[in-house]
Amino acid sequence: MSAAAKEIIEAALKLDPEEREQIADALWDSLDHGDDEASVEKAWDEEIARRNKQIDEGGAELVEWDDVKAAIARRLGERSADRGVPEKLRVRFLKAAERELYGSAAPPGLLVSSSIAS
Repeated sequence: MSAAAKEIIEAALKLDPEEREQIADALWDSLDHGDDEASVEKAWDEEIARRNKQIDEGGAELVEWDDVKAAIARRLGERSADRGVPEKLRVRFLKAAERELYGSAAPPGLLVSSSIAS
């Protein structure tokens, strides 16, 4: 890295977070990512076709969305327990995850009670 680049980074790190984010966005946008919207859309279309074919040929294991959400909640609960997160904080976190995963359709305490109990 050149001295000029190091100087720019040092100056940028002294800015407030909002300004640093704006600079980071501007720098990121200036780079050629090779993923313009059309190529991303094409890649998604190909991936969807590949997955549909895999399902049609019986090569995919389908899992109910509710089962996936419950598994995510269990993993989040286990990870926070493994890291020594206090139970009160784990409950708050899991309630937020419950709202995010299920929205208002989930019975209250669905993820929290299953995760804390395990």
